[in-house]
Amino acid sequence: MSMGLPVIATRAEGSAELVRDGETGRLVAIDDAIGLASAIVESACNAGLRAQWGERGQAVARNKFSLATMITRYEQLFESLLR
Repeated sequence: MSMGLPVIATRAEGSAELVRDGETGRLVAIDDAIGLASAIVESACNAGLRAQWGERGQAVARNKFSLATMITRYEQLFESLLR
């Protein structure tokens, strides 16, 4: 996502928290090989969709996981633990 590339992933813990299905990429069920293949083909055949997912994903990564954001979140966590 941070490289501006679309993400196609399963709805496993972690990826399901990061990828917005249909907005920053495509999520499929963990045991859905046909759905995974379809999502790959969908992305491969549609340059505009790949670009859109990539741009949106990069914006999400930049906003949620920039160094400044992560430092602020850790500071907030540590402060809450000290209270």
